[in-house]
Amino acid sequence: MTLENTLTTIKRDLIRAFAVLDGWFDKDDAFHHYKPPGKDLFVRDLLERVALTGCYMMTLARSGDTQLLKLTTETNATGKSGTVFDDAAVAQFLKEIRTEKCFQLSAKSLHELRAELRDQLHTCLCYLDLLSYGDEVLYRTRFPGLSKGDLHQCMNLIALHVWQYVKLLEEIEGEYDC
Repeated sequence: MTLENTLTTIKRDLIRAFAVLDGWFDKDDAFHHYKPPGKDLFVRDLLERVALTGCYMMTLARSGDTQLLKLTTETNATGKSGTVFDDAAVAQFLKEIRTEKCFQLSAKSLHELRAELRDQLHTCLCYLDLLSYGDEVLYRTRFPGLSKGDLHQCMNLIALHVWQYVKLLEEIEGEYDC
């Protein structure tokens, strides 16, 4: 897969993931204040958690001295990654960073959280546009406790992270509707 195709695929995945997540903000207030049995967080808190995790990942991506997972599924002969992380990779990453202090829930409104997530999507798309103009190897990232990788992989990880929360919200909605 060429870099251009990889970037296009990641852009599409980011746009779809964030669009689906954005729809969860339109649910009624009772759903946002629903706390599933056996869970520690209300639905509203899950929406904030995805925003906080995304903010943390974007901060790492901006720093340029960040760590990335050893989780690419393809690498071509030059050592440049061709894609993507799987769900196990996302779960491992999230397990590592959930203990970070940056995940203290705040009193932000749903409107503020939604705007923050939209800004995150915009930033991801800007990074991917920049990558399409140059050599992605110049844009290395690093995530705590994990190995180096390219910035486009970081953007792909963010998309998979959002999808993971969308799946969780869908499960919770099924319980809520029963």
